[in-house]
Amino acid sequence: MSLICQVAGFYIYYHSPYWLDMPKLWDNYPQNTNMKWYFKAYYLLQVSFWCQMAFVTLIEKWQKDFIQMMAHHFITIGLSGASYFFGYLNAGHVVLVEQDLADIFLPFAKIFKYFNEAGEKELTTVCGKLAKKNKFEGLNKLDTANEGLKSNKRGSAAWIEARKTKTMAISSIIEHGKSTGEAKVLAAAKFHEYRLNVHGTICDILFALFAVAWIPTRHGVFFWVVHSALYDCDRIIIEQGKAGWDPAAGKLHAPWYNVTAFMVVLGIFQCLMIMWLMDLLRAIMRALTKSDITEWDPHEADSDSEDEDEIKKKK
Repeated sequence: MSLICQVAGFYIYYHSPYWLDMPKLWDNYPQNTNMKWYFKAYYLLQVSFWCQMAFVTLIEKWQKDFIQMMAHHFITIGLSGASYFFGYLNAGHVVLVEQDLADIFLPFAKIFKYFNEAGEKELTTVCGKLAKKNKFEGLNKLDTANEGLKSNKRGSAAWIEARKTKTMAISSIIEHGKSTGEAKVLAAAKFHEYRLNVHGTICDILFALFAVAWIPTRHGVFFWVVHSALYDCDRIIIEQGKAGWDPAAGKLHAPWYNVTAFMVVLGIFQCLMIMWLMDLLRAIMRALTKSDITEWDPHEADSDSEDEDEIKKKK
């Protein structure tokens, strides 16, 4: 449903009179009195989607950026709802479209990432069982690293060092498994190589498209809309005689006040985007330095627990 809304939103925008023409975003104000049925359906589905996302984020396992995610969802819901109520639908539409463009690629990149991780999990599981059987010394180093990760604050120098130690320990366990020449290990290694070459490559391409789409839309087109709101909104609505605060007459545009309120919220929204941009740039650096494997702890070889950490891919 999300993908359908994203494609539909772009299609509607492409065929709209305000396609790449920012001043026309403010024509025919208030725009909530003369909507086409499909545009209204699109807008309401977008609001309902982000309400659902806020609920899902709340009930799922909280990630490290949980606060930012919840702030993003509620700001998106608030901006979409407010633009619908106050009649700034064209501007709200463009913001939704430019935000959605990058999101089209990310879910598909995650799907192929999970496919790739299935091969990594199988290889480390088989090698882990073999290391336990042979009492390989790498398991002791892995225990030490895990203790370091648990006892030190995430991101601290000691935590980073423990993470590196864990990476080296798991790499040594995998190499030990391969050196035995056992059929199960070789089959798992071949399966992992296939997953890496096929699904890993597709994941990298999709992530690259996500990164390429993110920066010009969320930090380019976004400010184009903000610039138009600052310099065109009040001027055009006043020129068309639709400014003023008279809810009974359908006039809900108070010059300066409405734009200022939206600018404050959009500024907070952009701060969240910049925080994620930093994460995106770090992810790009990791990809360029070939540090993109997901870790599967061999100690979990006999368990059904899920993978929790990430390590660097051994080259």
